[in-house]
Amino acid sequence: MRYLATAAALLLSVTACGGDSGSDSGAAAGPTKIKIGVSPNVNVAGMQIGIDQGKFTARELAVELDSHQSSSASVPLLLNNQWQMTTAGAATVISAIAEGVDLKIVSSVSYNVVTDDGASRATLVRANSGITTFQQVKGKLGVNGLGSSLDIHTRATIDKAGGDSKQLTSVEIPQSNAVAALRDGTVDAITVTQPFAYRASQDPSLRSLGDPAISALDSEQAPIIYTVVAGSFAEKNAEALRQFVEALGEASTVANDDPQAARQAASKLTELPVEQLAKIPLPGYGTEIDRDVLQHEIDVLVQYGDLAKEKAPSVDDLLWKP
Repeated sequence: MRYLATAAALLLSVTACGGDSGSDSGAAAGPTKIKIGVSPNVNVAGMQIGIDQGKFTARELAVELDSHQSSSASVPLLLNNQWQMTTAGAATVISAIAEGVDLKIVSSVSYNVVTDDGASRATLVRANSGITTFQQVKGKLGVNGLGSSLDIHTRATIDKAGGDSKQLTSVEIPQSNAVAALRDGTVDAITVTQPFAYRASQDPSLRSLGDPAISALDSEQAPIIYTVVAGSFAEKNAEALRQFVEALGEASTVANDDPQAARQAASKLTELPVEQLAKIPLPGYGTEIDRDVLQHEIDVLVQYGDLAKEKAPSVDDLLWKP
């Protein structure tokens, strides 16, 4: 149970640090400040559009994005109110809540869309490795967080394909360094999100096996990441969160209706020219939560021993209730 150990250590570190997880949005005049930890990629382009087009400021919200390398590493900053919100995959949130960390999912941010150029994530190997299917993947897997959704979905897909995920050792590597680690043999496979997945798939020395989440979750449109807050922040700032979800919903509609606007926002986030993002598959954007997918995420964590069945939270335990 690798991730449970990580979650337990995380809980101890947060308890030791203390901190006030959010102030009452009505306690002082002016906009409610919401600093959000994000992985700067296409999955959060809707948020950037919301900032650029004033969707948040129109609702008295001062929203700022800050970068994180992994969602699990962002949780102490969240609970100590250095950030008021973070984006995270479901696995991080489920495992942390199971260990008593006070988190709530507020909304989804983006969801998978399969295109001719790929999907929102991909597992890649070296083209000369002899690996052509998930069934054959073994050795070292580079992911952005141990026990993350990328990690667990890859293992689940290997097993569903007839392989043996027990022959896989996960190694934590920032996504920006993952392709180089695959090329130089530090790892045998990587699972990354966009834009890294598409750019790597264009390298003839590498081979894409596809998006593992599609098989792991039995869905081609499962949410990719969620917005997450500390439970105490949610209690004190319910109206601000309602306004946030409404604004993000409007921005998501813009991103879905205008792919060029989404790519421009992604360019700002990734610091890559828009031209380099022209063919990168975009996700869908939206705030809706699929309870069935969240239950499937819980079940996969239990199946792979990353979550004890008796500690497994319910879907209702995960969700902020407006």
